[in-house]
Amino acid sequence: VSTQSTGIVGEGKSLLPSDVIVPLSPMDPSPDYPSLTARLSSHALLPKLRQYLTSVRQIQYGDVSGDLQKLIEDDFVEERKKDRANVTGESLHRALVVTRLYAMSRGHREMQASDWQDAKTLERDRMNRVLAGGS
Repeated sequence: VSTQSTGIVGEGKSLLPSDVIVPLSPMDPSPDYPSLTARLSSHALLPKLRQYLTSVRQIQYGDVSGDLQKLIEDDFVEERKKDRANVTGESLHRALVVTRLYAMSRGHREMQASDWQDAKTLERDRMNRVLAGGS
């Protein structure tokens, strides 16, 4: 299964439609972006980052094990009981995509329970930032 994603980065509301909003909270409140970009471009880390991104794109991702499917299903049912309006098939699909991408970013060929738990934490943190107004 091939998925392609496009990121839209901006300081205000985008004119382009998007499926997910991910508010970012910079650790440095006033970074010098031109200087940061120049330093990153000349840094020895850049070739390693490119190699990592190329390697991750080549991972052949396997199926989800039966035990993990059961864990995900149980989690979904419990979350849906708590919040029927916001826990939908679409939110489950998004969580599975995030989990798969997260697992791949860690070099895993199969989704693991820890990937699922970490992805749920990422989504919960994202939603908290969205509800807080993006700050």
